Amino acid sequence: MNKQVLLAVFLLVFTCGCVFGMPGTMFLDSAYQSIKTTAANLKPISFSATPLVTSFSIEKTVAGTSSATGWIIAANCANGKKVSIIFDTPTSSPIIPLLRLAETWSDISQHYLYRDKVNFVNLAKAAMSTIVSKLGDQYSRCLTTETEIKQDDSNNLATQKGLNIVVSGGPDEWENCLAVYDVGDNSSASKSGIATGDIIIDVNGTSTYVKSIWDFARSLSSSKAETVTLNIIRKVENKYIPIRIVAKLEPVEAQQITWWMEKDNIGDKNIAYLHLSVFHGSESRVYKTLEVAARALKRAGAEKMIFSLKGNGGGYLVIANAVLSAFLGPGVKCVSLPTSPSTRVFTTNRAKLFEDWPVACIVDEYTASAAEIVSGCLRDAHRAILVGKKTFGKGIAQDEFDIPGYWRIWMTCTKYFTLGGHCPQGLGWIPGVLVGNPSQRIDGRDPFIAKAIEVLSDWPESMDDMSSTTSVLSTVSTTPSSK
Repeated sequence: MNKQVLLAVFLLVFTCGCVFGMPGTMFLDSAYQSIKTTAANLKPISFSATPLVTSFSIEKTVAGTSSATGWIIAANCANGKKVSIIFDTPTSSPIIPLLRLAETWSDISQHYLYRDKVNFVNLAKAAMSTIVSKLGDQYSRCLTTETEIKQDDSNNLATQKGLNIVVSGGPDEWENCLAVYDVGDNSSASKSGIATGDIIIDVNGTSTYVKSIWDFARSLSSSKAETVTLNIIRKVENKYIPIRIVAKLEPVEAQQITWWMEKDNIGDKNIAYLHLSVFHGSESRVYKTLEVAARALKRAGAEKMIFSLKGNGGGYLVIANAVLSAFLGPGVKCVSLPTSPSTRVFTTNRAKLFEDWPVACIVDEYTASAAEIVSGCLRDAHRAILVGKKTFGKGIAQDEFDIPGYWRIWMTCTKYFTLGGHCPQGLGWIPGVLVGNPSQRIDGRDPFIAKAIEVLSDWPESMDDMSSTTSVLSTVSTTPSSK
């Protein structure tokens, strides 16, 4: 019987028992006997016709069987009527401790000497926080204050103060500066005159030379002013001219993606480097940024790719799905989550953005959750070789449960499995190519990047280092393995 029907019957019991003075147990018995034939005909009950319940008590009855226990919930209504409900629960049911908790709650509300000074909402929040913390799961958490929930919303959207533009390393001689690759429609940046192709030389007098996009974003988000002054270089008729622009700062989604070109081992600049820092924000924004990156990298002559998920702690599955679409194209059943009553399956639903370039995917001990989904699926699809360190090993997913005005709970509800039927929970992914000393630079390069370039230079011989996991993209089973 579904929850809606049970709730309707419960309210019907209380309404009839209170308004007409019928014994609730008698009515419930007759309702229970005919519920299958009358459930479809139940109509909404007017709450205005339902007397207020002022107090209740819960009693364990002597009735029942060896495997079930009988209970009575007796409610006192403001109109002086009483109504009760009798039901059985299995002796092992988690409902029984809940009933005992409710019974004590009723005792406090009726008998505690200083009950008029008790804030029962705060008491409930404290109780729920304790309950969730006692689950013993480090990923399940309870947020009870408005500040915590607002911060959670902000983290999920990955918003900050800034300019609605996409930036990354500049082309050719401007590679050590930041270039504008996309400007948001109707944004303050577009209204102030910032255009695609502009090279940002400094921000409020501070040079952007060899600065990362995160340094750039931090300089904007930490600014106490409402505007920012940019000195840019713009190419006009084969000449670069300097322009000063003052733009208004506004709430924007933080840019999570950056890219540039790397040289291979013989000096040819044909390797695209793409780094994704986290899986937050909106799916459309992330995918659009990947589109911008793909166009820029193709124009730059990319033939191979280093895709870095180093330090990426994960985020939302819908973002992971968009990223996988960019590499695999639409229609691939890439992730399955076995939940009750059925298995949820994420299927890629956007066009492929990146050519079938050889891909070395960089991971490390901080690559976790959604980032492990993406790296694992790329490996299972034989789309990339994993390079780096063993990943974190988080193969479980949390769902959000909101009780407005009270709390938000993030609760671990399922494991996830990649398209090859693998789950990294507690194990992580072991890359096909390991980086020995992550702190030792190789020929002046980051050791992870150096090793990835080495792998790409040996392609297709490096394919032998990939996982032996087999999968056919169009016919991948969504049934998790027993591992």
